[in-house]
Amino acid sequence: VYKRQVSFVCGAVFLCFERRSGALLGAGSPPQASAVHPPLYTANGSDRRRAMMRVKVLFFAIARQAAGTAEETMELSEGSNTADVTAALVQRYPDLGPVLQSAMLAVNEEYVPREASVVLRDRDEVAIIPPVSGG
Repeated sequence: VYKRQVSFVCGAVFLCFERRSGALLGAGSPPQASAVHPPLYTANGSDRRRAMMRVKVLFFAIARQAAGTAEETMELSEGSNTADVTAALVQRYPDLGPVLQSAMLAVNEEYVPREASVVLRDRDEVAIIPPVSGG
């Protein structure tokens, strides 16, 4: 059985699960993880806590409307990339999915190819810039 603990790391609250007497949670596996929330345990059960980083995301034009906010600070696993950010954003804001298909991404005020997965660092700034038109 896993014992639930709350620990404070870098000002954020993480739920940690401690392995007790070799028993597993649920159907025989540790809690599921994602790119945003890394696994706390490897497949063999060893402890695997990863460092976290903060990335600021800026939303412009229709991306701002789809997200309902102008900016957001995301906490990600160290080593996350732009693909991880966009996947997490689509999960959080489903209306942002179609916008991201045609939007440009900029990391620290420099455009990056959408198909490239640029590795991010702590305190990087990612901008979602949809196509604009006008006259």
